[in-house]
Amino acid sequence: MYKNKKTHLLMKHTFLFLLLALALPGLAQEYKQRITADQLIKIQYHKAELRIEAHKGNELIIQARDYEAPPERAKGLRPLYNTAVDNTNTGMSVESKDGQVLIREAMANPGQYLIRVPENARLSIEQMNWGGNNIEVIGMRNELEVKSKTAEVRLMDVSGPVIVNSTSGDITIRFSELSQKGPSMISSVASEIDISLPASAKAELHLSSVVGEIYTDLDLKVQNKDGKEASLTYLGGGQSTIKASLNGGGSTLTVRSTSSNIYLRKR
Repeated sequence: MYKNKKTHLLMKHTFLFLLLALALPGLAQEYKQRITADQLIKIQYHKAELRIEAHKGNELIIQARDYEAPPERAKGLRPLYNTAVDNTNTGMSVESKDGQVLIREAMANPGQYLIRVPENARLSIEQMNWGGNNIEVIGMRNELEVKSKTAEVRLMDVSGPVIVNSTSGDITIRFSELSQKGPSMISSVASEIDISLPASAKAELHLSSVVGEIYTDLDLKVQNKDGKEASLTYLGGGQSTIKASLNGGGSTLTVRSTSSNIYLRKR
């Protein structure tokens, strides 16, 4: 019986070890680089799944899951589809030049990436083709620009200023506060826009949807063409722009959609 118990424990430990060994290739490969206060972090991607998190340090940290190094037979050769050089051992290329840090994919089949950036850094993200995965950004406290084709864009706990443009990927933004440093602009062609603002946010709002509707629970003061407060009974509809102030006005927030609804809510 003792022998059977010992054998059982050995098999259990061996099984756990095998599980860990199988998991190790999928664990994060990591790259770090210090970022200066004036540098713009620019991310251009094709297929990767991106999650960007802000932190209070001064380093760019790239963690790659499901990273697969090039085959051994490719040693000494260069890829033609991906001309960027993987100088991070994560499948990403990082170049510092002209006051910015450029991050690009350097492999044909990138996996999932967690990219941590200083919370006060300026950040730009661009989906370069029509097959990229979704974009999620959390906690940024400075200028943030996202250009999406098909990717769903989720910006959580950001303050901006924010500029987002999407063709067919839905846009969801949760503002922790609305920065008064400059205007924010959110636009889409065929994707819905859902924005949450603190009830105390101060803003001048410019809202329009050519085909869709605009829904809100914010206490807006709508203006007529002369800039005076107007009734919500009739606003024109169809390509007309609704101009309204929130909490006495502040930085400009422009939200535009061509063929989808806009949801503007308090958080």
